[in-house]
Formats: sequence, C-alpha cells, structure tokens
Amino acid sequence: MSKNTGPNKKNLEQTRKLFLKIAKKEFITYGYADSSTNRIVEASGMARGSLYYHFKDKRHLFFAVYTQMLADMDKRIRKKMEDVEDPWQAIKLGCNLFLKECKNQNTRKLLIEGLTAIPYNERLAIHSKTLLKTFEEYLGPSMKNGQFKGQDPLIVTIMIYGMMSELGRSFELVDKPEQYLKQITDILNRTLDKMAA
Repeated sequence: MSKNTGPNKKNLEQTRKLFLKIAKKEFITYGYADSSTNRIVEASGMARGSLYYHFKDKRHLFFAVYTQMLADMDKRIRKKMEDVEDPWQAIKLGCNLFLKECKNQNTRKLLIEGLTAIPYNERLAIHSKTLLKTFEEYLGPSMKNGQFKGQDPLIVTIMIYGMMSELGRSFELVDKPEQYLKQITDILNRTLDKMAA
C-alpha cells in the first residue's frame, strides 16, 4: 500500500510560506543583522525544528525571502512589458517599473539588506533567473533593431540593471519619493536612449 503524501506536501508548503511571510516582515523591521529566528519561530507558532527543516539557517531564510521578492517583482514587471510591441520601449518600461517598485520602502530595504547578507555572485545568480533574464530576453531583439550595435548583450544588460538598481536604492536619500521618481525616470530614459544610439 502506497503512502498518501498529498496532505503532508501541502502542509509543508503552507508552513514554508508562513515562515517566508513572517521572515519578510522581520527582515524589513529589524534588518538582516538584527533579525531573530527566535522571533520568527515564536510568531509562527511552530517548533524551531520546523524552521530548520525548511531553511538551514537565518542566511538561507533571507536568501529565500530575497529570491521570492525578486521573482514576484519580475512577474509583475514582465507582465506589463509583454504588452509593449517594441522591445526597446519594453526595456525602458521595465526599468521605470522597477524604479516604481523601489519607491516602496519595504522593497528597497530588502534590496539594500541583500547587499550585505548575500555575496555578489549569489545575488547575481538570483537576478540572472529573474529580472536580468527578462531584460536580456528583450535586449536581443532590441539589438537586432539597432540599439547597442556590436555590444555584448550580457554586459549591456548588467550595465542597465546596475544603473537602475543603484537608482532604486537611492530613494533612501530623498524626502519626496514621487517627485524623485519622475526625475530619475526621465534621466534614466534619456540616458538609455543615448547609450543605445
């Protein structure tokens, strides 16, 4: 007689999602360094072993929260980019949407915490499966249409992504995020068009 794994698998996934939800709030509230797995376990109502069944340690838990945030963001941005026929205009829209997402303080905090909690090569691997991948997919057709002639698509993608990531984190420095968003979006669009010419 075979073991019925359906409900257990469903319970495991629900437990994992619960930990991710609680951990996201913890990391946003306290930052990576001051976050506590004790508080996360206590808020979940689960046993400590349950947390470590799903996530090896605090670092792996943050890695999962960071990855999920980027995957969700990528899904939202990609959906809107798909409605734009011209691939270059889609890339610029994607950049603008990314900056709009970074206006959200919680998103920005996790992106900034990611700089210290996750080594560059691991962050790049996460981004390469989400937003970088989306931008790279649109860059190929853009280059065929005349943008960035003769340039390496990966280098161009990383350069564009690097600019918008730094701009996204820079919201921390301003008092009027809505006004700032308009300014940096205008500047980024003009800069991208000049670079692509």
